[in-house]
Amino acid sequence: MIGEESRVLADEQAALRRIATLVARGVPPEEVFAAVTEEVGRLLGGGLAGMARYDSDDTVTVVATWGAEAEHGGAHPLVPGPWPLEGGDLASMISRTGRSVRIDDYEGVPGRIAAFVRDELGIGSSVGSPIMVEGCLWGALFLHAKKTDPPFPRDTESRLTAFTELVDTAIANAESRAGLARLAEEQTALSRCSRRSPTRSGSCFQSPVLPWAATTRTACSRQSPLGARERLPFRWEDGGSPGGRTP
Repeated sequence: MIGEESRVLADEQAALRRIATLVARGVPPEEVFAAVTEEVGRLLGGGLAGMARYDSDDTVTVVATWGAEAEHGGAHPLVPGPWPLEGGDLASMISRTGRSVRIDDYEGVPGRIAAFVRDELGIGSSVGSPIMVEGCLWGALFLHAKKTDPPFPRDTESRLTAFTELVDTAIANAESRAGLARLAEEQTALSRCSRRSPTRSGSCFQSPVLPWAATTRTACSRQSPLGARERLPFRWEDGGSPGGRTP
């Protein structure tokens, strides 16, 4: 038993190191999303794994997926979207609570996402954890097990959190790099403009929009340089806990 626990811990630490290396290299967030999803799927034994991003219009969009080779040929089934946050599924509950959530039985769970997961994908149980970026809810990382498989162990939520923290770092780093790039472009444009207009007249000398102004959180909502306007409705200081669990 001790030998097995040591092997599991070593495998988990190796997976986290691989993700941390990608983050440190500054690879695009999309590559980190895909790598994290595959690592947690292989490590934690889910037949399907995925990552989703919350959008500003009360919907959620899947940004990365993974499927076990034995069950799905190494590819997650096609997941259309965006999906409305309206039922008792993982994404909707995480959006409302900002906490980790599990569903041990999908029978009777309401909503279109739950119906798709249960009826189209044949899922019987799921676990999901929030992805927090600078204190705000950005998305969710989740695992699904088939109806014929037992529910996930009770430590799965906390193990997922170790990976979501690395996603947080990857997104924050990408936003920082994008902000610096915007600032450099603005300063270059201002410099060119000043050379053309020494009298400082016209719109050339209007105060530029600084990159941090565009990312200041108001009710946890912002325009992200990753391409979509995200709705970030929950902050840790509002009483949530990224490692919490909803029964």
